[in-house]
Amino acid sequence: MQVVTVFDPSAKTSDSFQVNAPIGTYKMVVMNESNINLIFTFANGDTSQVPAWQSRLYCRHDSHGTIKWAQQTVLVAAGAPVSQVIVELYANDEPIIEGYPSPLVRQTNIGNAVNTTGGTATSIQNDANAAGTSIVEATVTGDSGSAVSLTNDGILTLGTTLHPGHISVDHTKISSDGSGNLTVQELIAVAAGLGLSITGHISTDGAKITSDGAGALTVLDLLATIISPNPAVTTLTGLSGTCDCYQPWQGTIKMVVIIHKGFRTTAGNQDYTLPVAFTTKAFYVAGNVDTGTFLLSGAGQNVDIITTLAAAGGTPTNQGSFTAYGFGDISHPFDTIRFNGGAGSTHNGAMIVIGV
Repeated sequence: MQVVTVFDPSAKTSDSFQVNAPIGTYKMVVMNESNINLIFTFANGDTSQVPAWQSRLYCRHDSHGTIKWAQQTVLVAAGAPVSQVIVELYANDEPIIEGYPSPLVRQTNIGNAVNTTGGTATSIQNDANAAGTSIVEATVTGDSGSAVSLTNDGILTLGTTLHPGHISVDHTKISSDGSGNLTVQELIAVAAGLGLSITGHISTDGAKITSDGAGALTVLDLLATIISPNPAVTTLTGLSGTCDCYQPWQGTIKMVVIIHKGFRTTAGNQDYTLPVAFTTKAFYVAGNVDTGTFLLSGAGQNVDIITTLAAAGGTPTNQGSFTAYGFGDISHPFDTIRFNGGAGSTHNGAMIVIGV
């Protein structure tokens, strides 16, 4: 046996070496200790491939001549242990124990690169891929779906019907049982110490504080919805001036506040559509405001304007419109307050309506 050559196939893309065997028939073993697939061309024109990390045996009759080699393909494999090719010659009668071709198990090639931080295996990095790209996935034999799945958009799924899985963190102080039950040890201890027991349903801020297990608590922006200190304003622009309309109470009890600022209506009627309609009845008091009407679905509703106070008999007058400097009841639901068009003068007053 003799070593004919040792070369680094990554140093150049092609080269050659000489074979001068002492006899006409010889054996040649090529051990490719690199991540490069090579093509060998013999003196008589024969060609053969030597794959990366594999050894091959050749029985040749051309004892003298030049053997050429060239890179065919390069495998993407970071951190290969070595890059060299060893060529040995054996006489025809020399025994060779090993079987050929045979793999040289030096490195496993992974098609999808696993990137590390700082050259050490401390993290898995997956950047610049479309949402839903799988980072980690595992399926149990015989299962119909993934028992473990983690995608690059932050979706982690654990468990299937056959293998529901469970979690345990913080030294088992937070755990699940695979059936939807979550145990938080310290929370239970604190709750018990406070005399707090949760057996029904509760959902906090995402559902705006709701429960019913059956204590029926629902708070949907309670203060801001029912008693709003800064309600939205609807402004009617008249022939001159403006009319600002507010509804600060929009719960069961409702309130509307209307402010005229030098307001004189245009030729046509001008309507304020209530954010939340009155469903039963209301009481109103009006200062220096334009004459108007309460409407329900476009139909005018009569009011009982008080013309005589209780001390003088308490007489109401049923009529179709409210007027300036008046007060009284509207005994019907309404969803719109209309100010009659074509007012003859400007108004600088306020009006308050309160009811259900």
